[in-house]
Amino acid sequence: MATESYLVTALPYSASSGEKFHVSLFVTHRIMPDGAEGVVNDFALIRDWTARLAGARCILRGGDVAGGVFDIPCTPLLDALDPPLWQRVFPGLLPVRPWRVPDRTSAPWKTFPAHRMQQHALLVHAASLYSSPVAPPTVAGNALADPLLESLGLSVRQLPLSRIIDGAHDRQISNRLDDLSGGGGLNGPVFEGSPPPL
Repeated sequence: MATESYLVTALPYSASSGEKFHVSLFVTHRIMPDGAEGVVNDFALIRDWTARLAGARCILRGGDVAGGVFDIPCTPLLDALDPPLWQRVFPGLLPVRPWRVPDRTSAPWKTFPAHRMQQHALLVHAASLYSSPVAPPTVAGNALADPLLESLGLSVRQLPLSRIIDGAHDRQISNRLDDLSGGGGLNGPVFEGSPPPL
């Protein structure tokens, strides 16, 4: 039998009475089809989610330091709901597959000396401070930027990164990071052929 549930997380925004809202509710759906695959129409709540939400009653529950629980009066702001848009984004015949936890038992282990992380964090902080002691540090001239970019096969001369990172370069950089993290041997520079023109 297909099952559906959801988790609601309250994200505080402001306690000021002058704000339009004070809490956002982040809803995470969990739907499991009956079998290898289902469709959105198999799930009554998801199929008409925004229409159902428009008629929902919201209760926020709080707690005090003594362990007491109390309800917080609230009025949901639902005027942004657009049921036709929901059905266009999640049409009734959209396939739904069950969540499968990947089997990591044969994956290689990668480890690092965790006890040194505090020292690394302090060194990063110090390098940024020494690179630019008065103004906020920029990438250019930062003592950390050159070695990091060099490990990716880039140069600070190629910044901003938006000029060089497109689909092909993004894949090449991802492959380079895989190589550096132990996913394979180092296969030369990140860019195939010549680096992009400056």
